[in-house]
Amino acid sequence: MNINKFKEGDVITRTKSSDSGDRSYIGDKLVFIGTEKGVICLIGIDILDKFLAMKLEADWWSEGWDFFPSALWEKTIKKTEEMIKAAEKLKVVK
Repeated sequence: MNINKFKEGDVITRTKSSDSGDRSYIGDKLVFIGTEKGVICLIGIDILDKFLAMKLEADWWSEGWDFFPSALWEKTIKKTEEMIKAAEKLKVVK
């Protein structure tokens, strides 16, 4: 999907490598801010919900985007937390 299909505030991710072959940002949680004068502006969100302002060159990065799979991500986080709690219980029993 082309980056210009999104509106400010959409949570998106890369799904394909850039035109240069760079696979950065595939699967990363990013907030779309906008595009102007050949620059894509985004805010990156890491696993600890810390934010990072970033910019990419539109000529290499305009294609290969989609909405971030938030429901799947939340399910993954919940499962991870459940597994951590189960592992902690096992350590207490020993």
